[in-house]
Amino acid sequence: MKRTILRGTVVAAALALMLPAAASASRGDRDGDKMSDRWEGKHGLRVGKDDARRDPDRDRLSNLKEFRLKTNPRRADTDGDGLRDGDERRTRNDARDRDSDDDGVRDGDEVNGTVASFDSAT
Repeated sequence: MKRTILRGTVVAAALALMLPAAASASRGDRDGDKMSDRWEGKHGLRVGKDDARRDPDRDRLSNLKEFRLKTNPRRADTDGDGLRDGDERRTRNDARDRDSDDDGVRDGDEVNGTVASFDSAT
């Protein structure tokens, strides 16, 4: 009787360990790195390998953070405004919007202090 209970407990424990991996795989994340296989493939990352902590564009955002922010892990400046995605995150700008506050000046120009002129009439 004790052996049957022990065997059942071991089987239940093994199944419990496999459930998160099975759930990830069913959502299209075969490597379990919390990024969809489709997104990884679209951006040239390695599907089947946990590369969530890598930073191929060196913008100080991991692939996983780029996935969550919907930015491009292969471009340091997803929106092309002159600020790296990681810097935009730290300055609370939107890394997908060149002009986060809609004032007509690109985020990179505001943060870097390179605004040549400003016309308050426009």
